Amino acid sequence: MDSIIKNRNILIDVLKGIAIIAVILYHLGVSEFGYLGVDVFFVISGYLVAIGLIKNFNNSKFSYWEYLNKRLSRLWPGLIAISIIALVLGWKWMLPLHFKLDCESIVGTCLFGNNIIQYITSGNYWMADNEFKPLMHTWYVGILMQFYLIIPLVFYAAKKCSKQWSRAAFCILMSLSLLSFMVYVGPVMTDSQNFYLLPARFFELGVGALLAIMLMKSDGGFMPGKAFSFCVLLLFAVILIFSPMIEAVKLRLLATVAISVAMIWCSNYFTLSLGISKILYPIGFMGVASYSLYLSHQVFFAFYRYIESSVFSIVDYLYILCATIVLGLIMYFLFEKPLTQYLSKRKHNMYIVNGLSIIFVIGIVSVALHYYRQDGLVRNIPELDLYVGENNLTPEDYNSRIFAYDNDFKDNGKPNILVLGDSFGRDWINVLIESGVDSVMNISYRTKPDEITQKRILDADYIFLANNSSVFTTYSKILPLLMNKNYYRVGIKGFGYWAGQVYNNDRYGDGYFNQAIEITSLTDRIDKEEKILFGERYIDMMSPIKVDNANIAIFTSDNKLISQDCLHLTKAGAQMYAEKLDVWQYLK
Repeated sequence: MDSIIKNRNILIDVLKGIAIIAVILYHLGVSEFGYLGVDVFFVISGYLVAIGLIKNFNNSKFSYWEYLNKRLSRLWPGLIAISIIALVLGWKWMLPLHFKLDCESIVGTCLFGNNIIQYITSGNYWMADNEFKPLMHTWYVGILMQFYLIIPLVFYAAKKCSKQWSRAAFCILMSLSLLSFMVYVGPVMTDSQNFYLLPARFFELGVGALLAIMLMKSDGGFMPGKAFSFCVLLLFAVILIFSPMIEAVKLRLLATVAISVAMIWCSNYFTLSLGISKILYPIGFMGVASYSLYLSHQVFFAFYRYIESSVFSIVDYLYILCATIVLGLIMYFLFEKPLTQYLSKRKHNMYIVNGLSIIFVIGIVSVALHYYRQDGLVRNIPELDLYVGENNLTPEDYNSRIFAYDNDFKDNGKPNILVLGDSFGRDWINVLIESGVDSVMNISYRTKPDEITQKRILDADYIFLANNSSVFTTYSKILPLLMNKNYYRVGIKGFGYWAGQVYNNDRYGDGYFNQAIEITSLTDRIDKEEKILFGERYIDMMSPIKVDNANIAIFTSDNKLISQDCLHLTKAGAQMYAEKLDVWQYLK
């Protein structure tokens, strides 16, 4: 214990310990603002990497190649380890769609680009909820590595341009950080871009680096403390001026960054007594092992939720939290700590580690891409009509094919049906098709309430609203046009919390196909509210699958899954609805 206290900044370790505990509790679902722990890590990371760079530049010993290898040797092995775990467990336990998404994240994680992958797919209907993604959290490491690639170039440019290179580096970093700050608080980027992409995150890391320059100034005459104070005042002025326009979530993040900077600053001027250091040691040690804890916790959480349950009791919370910490510490003692000791012995070792990492990454990425191209199918899944080596129609393709119905009505004398909605609307069209409606009527599909939609409403004989949100939020603009039309609201449907729990519950045991699951409280509430609201114009999508008042079936009579993601219909599910729900009663 004493060696750790003597050789490290205990206050920074404590700050990291608090941050990792907050993140773990957030992903466990018991801390609403625990996600801010990641922002604490960003500030600390910017500070620490800048400290090392300043020392090397002051001694004229900086080598970008050596620096890059050092960063990779510290970050890569852990990412590779959890990617292997996610690949093996996903292969064993996941349904094809979810394993495909898992493979996608594995590729992004191994190549330090999972933040970009998460951003690109964040609006995809078929993406798993974050709590079920084993590698969702590695977006943070992606941003970190991207910052690590850029910041030495800032120092190098400053060194080339000015003898007072730290002053030039400070000015460049401050300019980039201010620009990033304005991008974050302004209406420049979407929420998803602000969360996952470096331009909106740069200022958090940059502020930490600026603090490092201020504390380690080397050239005379330059007072970075005054410049830093001025810029802090400028930032507060901007916040005060624009605070009514800045969302609360952004203000919380900015406050977290400011507090982190203050604590790091204080850590350089205050020394804790040995007694207090020992009291804070458990939290400080969590900070020492924070990288292992960060990498391992979400993998455990995601697969526990996927296989066992996503609804926890107090005992479950305590068990999962303790198990997570134990697994993270095992990873630290058996993997991260020995690796750190090995890397510290001689410089050549980091090249060995990175050489082995490249070999592993090539192998892992190749396997992940192979399964990704197979749509995540590693074994026959009869309950989804998916078979290895065959030309399968996946449930997502079955739903997406309905985009082809986004056309004006044909002038052929047949009645016209317009379906408005998102992927739920596409599900409803599949039910209509499986009922044979498309053979005697024209079907048109539309998502946006625009002028084209308004024209089709006028031409439609029957209109169905089917979307996974309130019609008053999405379609309020066109609701008055429906008053004199024959329209219906297609009700909400939900098939539990997560299909993985069904798939892994006594798979192919005697009671496997007879499983029934409880209707979620959210689905039940919305269903009851809209029944009252729409009355006779409401199409009840839950009644056909109810076993009793509280539970629903999840398999059809011929042992096929009604849904693979608890939201959308498989082909078998659409056929079941066509059989049990008389859609023709709405087309008279």
